[in-house]
Amino acid sequence: MRHAMRLRVLCLALVFGACAVASAAAGPVTMPGMPSLPLRKTVPGMSVYNISSSWTTQAGRSIALSSLRGGPVVAAMVYTHCPDVCPLITERMQMIEQALPPHARDAVRFVLVSLDWARDSPSQLAKFAAQHRLDMNRWTLLHGDEMAVRELANVLGVDFYRNDSGNFQHSIAIFLLDRDGVVKMQQTDMMAPLAAMTARIVGLLREEKGRRQQGRPR
Repeated sequence: MRHAMRLRVLCLALVFGACAVASAAAGPVTMPGMPSLPLRKTVPGMSVYNISSSWTTQAGRSIALSSLRGGPVVAAMVYTHCPDVCPLITERMQMIEQALPPHARDAVRFVLVSLDWARDSPSQLAKFAAQHRLDMNRWTLLHGDEMAVRELANVLGVDFYRNDSGNFQHSIAIFLLDRDGVVKMQQTDMMAPLAAMTARIVGLLREEKGRRQQGRPR
């Protein structure tokens, strides 16, 4: 299964990368079935946990983003009707998950936030999770209303456009948040080595362990 996942990610990323190179001089990458917008700068030092909006998980439970506080979070904004980019992002996050040492893997949350406030109901998110065989011990999928989605996208620097058919053109990015919800790393290249992201995650966990040992819980 892991080999098939890597192969699919590689094929999609190669196509995306080729398109990006060919159109670099023309501006944002757009290609049939795989549109994207450039990522804006995140709000420096701002915690996404300061956002007070309410979200609903794939299990139908209402939560605040602050409930994710306490450890590293790998997150992305996607939508389940997306035919190519969003599955690529999801599979890339699964590769990051599998590349982590077991002790680190269980200390990280993986979060997919839906851009599609109209169609991505909790049951639709649960279906997407099942289709991609996400381990729900580590993964959370979130649905919010339009205002909540736009607020989070603004903090993360994610640009998106919803067309008349209900589909989205959007930025492609995976974010690493620290225990306090501040963006510590973002990855827009789906072909980038996994080592940079996994090393940063392990580093955050090591820093937190050091704080605890020194008796300085946060």
